[in-house]
Amino acid sequence: MALDLGRVEDAWSKCSIRGFLILSLSLQIFLLVFAPFRKKTAKKWMSFLIWSAYLLADWIPGYAVGLIFYSPRQNSSDFSLSLFWAPFLLIHFGGPDTITAFALEDNALWLRHTLGLVVELSATVYVFLSPFPEDNRLVPPILLLIAGLIKYLERTRALYLASLDKFKESMLWKPDPLPKNGKFEDEHAGEVEQASFDILHEMCTAESLLPRREVAINIGDDTMEPLGEMQLVWNSYRCFQVFKGLIVDLYLTWREREDSRCFFLSSAPEDSLRVILMELNFIYEVLYTKVVVVRSIPGYLSRAIYLSIVICALALFVRMEKDGFPPVDVVITYILLFGAIALEVVSLLMLIFSEWTYISIQKRIGRTSGTLCNYFSRILNAVLSLKKPSWSEHEIGPGDVKLTVFDTPVLFRRWSESISGYNLIGYSVSQRPRKIYKPCRGCFSLFTGGDDRGKGEVEAEVDMNVELERGYFELKTYDLEPKSGDGEVEGK
Repeated sequence: MALDLGRVEDAWSKCSIRGFLILSLSLQIFLLVFAPFRKKTAKKWMSFLIWSAYLLADWIPGYAVGLIFYSPRQNSSDFSLSLFWAPFLLIHFGGPDTITAFALEDNALWLRHTLGLVVELSATVYVFLSPFPEDNRLVPPILLLIAGLIKYLERTRALYLASLDKFKESMLWKPDPLPKNGKFEDEHAGEVEQASFDILHEMCTAESLLPRREVAINIGDDTMEPLGEMQLVWNSYRCFQVFKGLIVDLYLTWREREDSRCFFLSSAPEDSLRVILMELNFIYEVLYTKVVVVRSIPGYLSRAIYLSIVICALALFVRMEKDGFPPVDVVITYILLFGAIALEVVSLLMLIFSEWTYISIQKRIGRTSGTLCNYFSRILNAVLSLKKPSWSEHEIGPGDVKLTVFDTPVLFRRWSESISGYNLIGYSVSQRPRKIYKPCRGCFSLFTGGDDRGKGEVEAEVDMNVELERGYFELKTYDLEPKSGDGEVEGK
């Protein structure tokens, strides 16, 4: 029996398109759930998985659009469902909210993403311009095309705002322009000269070249009483507003330095540490996620429009006549529709129960708000309390020095709770790095805080001869020379 190569090629093309559609949706789900673990753990295998999924999530939708572009179009009924599938790939190009860039350099490629939007949109429009059914079945794909355009623009704008040049530009205050009036210049020439002298004097007295940002840190009193969750979040956000300029080589004013110094000196040590952790978390989300785009009035509107469009497309597809469509294609279309809605709902819940929600409440409503806002604040406070760092006592080596270290469950961490260090003296004397041993907690270690690794040692190797006191920014050094009679390390 002769082999029909055309039929084999057609079947392979259809199976490939279906497979890549499901794979693309699976990558979106994986990145939405596991991309935040990049900052929660220092495991190399986790970073590798996230990096691989991040690259594949950009490559697979483009490849699938190409398959649809070149797929055989023998009849309109077989090709009409691809009208649904092409916009979904444009939605997947937009990516989840939890990751827009893997490295800072990715943000600088926002212009390339803009060009990619033009290319992918052109390919999708070409699919629409191909033969399609003569009834109203074209309406849902057009709605999905608009939804995909919204998603792609969100990611491109997030990359643009997180690029270092734009990030720095957004922090610079533009001076008020002087009126172009000769009479004004004559009357106020002396004032302008005096102002120039004052500016030079300010520069010579170590003030910043930049105007002071309108952000102040609540110093509070000198007591060491612990701060509440909401106070920690608010002060962390204020610190973030002050110190984010250091990322792009801006300087702090003398007043900002003094305010921050007084704040940390007047706060409990553990509160100071938690403020720093939250501040770093704000920086991470601004640079690597869509939080800047989503947390704005246009962002709220675009999300409402996007979710409404996808729900309308689902309703229209449910009512659509599906005679002549392969059952597997109908099932895949339903999976894509429900998957898009589920991803958006989960993203919305993650945004609601985050620190940024409380910041928005504080900025728009104020600290004294209504009953509903206070009730929501209590719920948010309970959620944020789950992220409070926990501590446990462990050893550096069996029977050796005991340290109090972080032991927060990975699911509730704000950072990896590990700091890399290199001991040149230990390397010179061929000393093996010390490890902090924790009890192994098996396959549930990802969510319970333990790390399933051999004897159960913590994910960071301690190869520094130092001990970090719980909550205190104080280091205790240790002699390399062991005590006489035993091999213990003596602390100073």
